[in-house]
Amino acid sequence: MNKYKILRIVNWLLVFSIPIMLVTTKVDTSVVNSTVDTKNLQTSLFTKILENQQSEVTPISTIDEQEKELEQDVKIEEIPIKNEVIEDNNEKEEVEDSPKEELPAPKPVIKEESDVLETYTGNLSYYYANCSDCSGYTATGLDVRNGNLYYSDATYGNVRIIAAGKEISLYSIVRIKNSSLGSNVLAIVLDRGSNIGQGRKFLIDVLTNSTESKGGVDRGISVEVLRKGR
Repeated sequence: MNKYKILRIVNWLLVFSIPIMLVTTKVDTSVVNSTVDTKNLQTSLFTKILENQQSEVTPISTIDEQEKELEQDVKIEEIPIKNEVIEDNNEKEEVEDSPKEELPAPKPVIKEESDVLETYTGNLSYYYANCSDCSGYTATGLDVRNGNLYYSDATYGNVRIIAAGKEISLYSIVRIKNSSLGSNVLAIVLDRGSNIGQGRKFLIDVLTNSTESKGGVDRGISVEVLRKGR
């Protein structure tokens, strides 16, 4: 119970006690006067206490200002936490942007017998880039004077360069079987030549060089077309 309620109860007790005392005890006028003076004294005392309490009460505006200051202090304390979260996000982004491991290049595709489009049989010969009738360039414009015998295909990988007749279109991928190069050799038709083609002296010519020292003729070979060119 606060001071205000206590003083209010005391005041009311004093007010109601005066008539009761007059009726029951027949107190004389001096006693009543003294009682009234006591009431006045209590009232003045109550007024002073109220004034003191009011002087001690903090104004509402002051409380609002204090609350605002506390809120600002809380916000200032929260700022480093937000910065730390941002730094963590930056670190995650740096980890995600890190270079990924490169996947190995795909291996050359070797199709099965069921995927063969056409098959030809005949004899195979070899030719050099600097032969008497050769310019050093294939019919497709590829310079082969550097001694490179292979062409890099996006699907089949490194394949041998050969010349073939018009029945096999340029840029066709073929598989040569039963030659001195091996049992199954992948090649691409990038060149033409005289006396080369089906029904002629040689079915195909395979580009070679002095380092490889291939020559002569491979008889009874077969050529399987795996992909038609253009």
